[in-house]
Amino acid sequence: MTTSSKRSLWRALKDGIRLARPYFGSSERAMARALFIGVIALQLAMVGIDVAINHWRGAFFEALQQRNGSEFMRQMWIYCGIGVGFVLVNTFQTYVTQWLSIRWRRWMSDGLAARWLDGPVHYRLQIMGDGPDNPDQRIAEDVRSFVRLAISLTVGLIGALVSLASFVFILWELSAKAPLTSLGLSWDLPGYLVWAALAYAMVGTVITHFIGRPLIPLEVEQERREADYRYALVHVRDDGEAIALARGEQWERAGLARRFEALMRNTFGLMRRQRSLSFFTMSYRHASLVFPYMIMSPLYFAGKMTLGVLMQAGSAFAHVRTALSYLITSYTTIAEAAAVIQRLTEFEAAIELQRGAQAALPIAPTATGGLSVRDLRVGAPDRESPLAQVDRLHLQAGEQLLIMGAPGSGKTSMMRALMGVWPLASGEAASSFLRPWVVQQQSYLPMGSSLRQGLLYPMNAAEVPLASAAAALEAVGLERLIEHLAKDAPWNEALSAGERQRFGIARALLVRPDVLWLDEAFSSLPVDEGRRLYEMLRRELPTLAIVALDHEAPAWMNPTRVIPLAGAPAR
Repeated sequence: MTTSSKRSLWRALKDGIRLARPYFGSSERAMARALFIGVIALQLAMVGIDVAINHWRGAFFEALQQRNGSEFMRQMWIYCGIGVGFVLVNTFQTYVTQWLSIRWRRWMSDGLAARWLDGPVHYRLQIMGDGPDNPDQRIAEDVRSFVRLAISLTVGLIGALVSLASFVFILWELSAKAPLTSLGLSWDLPGYLVWAALAYAMVGTVITHFIGRPLIPLEVEQERREADYRYALVHVRDDGEAIALARGEQWERAGLARRFEALMRNTFGLMRRQRSLSFFTMSYRHASLVFPYMIMSPLYFAGKMTLGVLMQAGSAFAHVRTALSYLITSYTTIAEAAAVIQRLTEFEAAIELQRGAQAALPIAPTATGGLSVRDLRVGAPDRESPLAQVDRLHLQAGEQLLIMGAPGSGKTSMMRALMGVWPLASGEAASSFLRPWVVQQQSYLPMGSSLRQGLLYPMNAAEVPLASAAAALEAVGLERLIEHLAKDAPWNEALSAGERQRFGIARALLVRPDVLWLDEAFSSLPVDEGRRLYEMLRRELPTLAIVALDHEAPAWMNPTRVIPLAGAPAR
């Protein structure tokens, strides 16, 4: 075992314990510990059943050798009783394990999602180039895999240790009943069957680790490429209309093919390594079936060991060898667990880094004065120079400000910085506004919600009367949707671009902000309709401060001030 591979497995073990410990110390600790103890107790019961079967084997084959029919039938009834216990214990162990798994997964998923959605952390991870890939997979797939593998490996290890302790004692006693004989000579070697099993397992463990240690990085890379391929498929599904209108199906197919080729190359690397490992482990397991009988056969043929002792010793040897070979039989599972732990650890570290980071542009609260900004510099992850800069910006209640610039000039990033979600900004800012709100080109509608819940997002729908929601839809020209307010449907797809922009204005009417950012919010509407909606906002919310972001001066707005950015047309 190399130093680096030892360090990798040791680090995975420490990280795995760190990931698992919080659940068993949480508010659910009483139930969590009870279920875990139940799983362990049932595993110990399974070991007890294995010990009972081992003793039964000795008596059963003794009855066969002695041609004792009554004893044979008695042993058959004993075996039936053991079988009933085996079925009950195995069934309840599976049930309790599933119970523990789903509770643990729920707690861990909720905790990760809460930290991921702690303010704009999820957004910052997305826009920073060195963030973790596919957070959705981390929370959904990796948590499920971690819980499953943690329980499986822990219970398996405890079972292996208890089984080892139980059967070493049996095998040691059986070694004393039939001393080692070779070349006609008797050798005084206490517990020789135990030492033979230990040597056999040690050799197998060392060779298994040598062959299988590259599996961990291959498993990590495999999950990353699988996730990339799934994400590309989801992208095609979500943007199907644009792809169809552009006749881009061949281009998308080529992109999917490239991603799958990358996935397949890593899969073949994984397959080759697993093939090499399987050649050895299957040979090892196959040889282990006859290895103890090869050792003990001279004693049996010399008449110094009965058939019952031979069969009982063979069974005990198999259990000791299996327990000692736990690393061999579980190596692929351990590699998978190490890869899952590495991904979850990296995801948690990235989340904590963003949670601990202060806002790039802290906005000091003031009692009066509106919004005041000095020396604002907005950056981007892919460039060193500022994306946009403004020396001074001041906005009072009831005023209208236009920030104008060509696409890519940084006007939207400036809005993000002043909303506190953009991590790459500097300057000084103070604000007395308490309820800022943004209406973007396409309003967001959450999944799995009724139209009313989507309209009031992120407020509690019960806090706003149904009549108010209906009135807001009517005010923006979406009367046809009023009868569908309670309906749950994929509204992102059902509403046109213009309807979604009207929807965003209706939401703003219900939120009643004190400062409203309009990011090309009327771009899909006729000019007259944009003017009507804008004037309605001014009429319904007379103290509302409005900041419009556009690439040119909109016909529906008469701004108090204009801040031109790079590439803005002259006024």
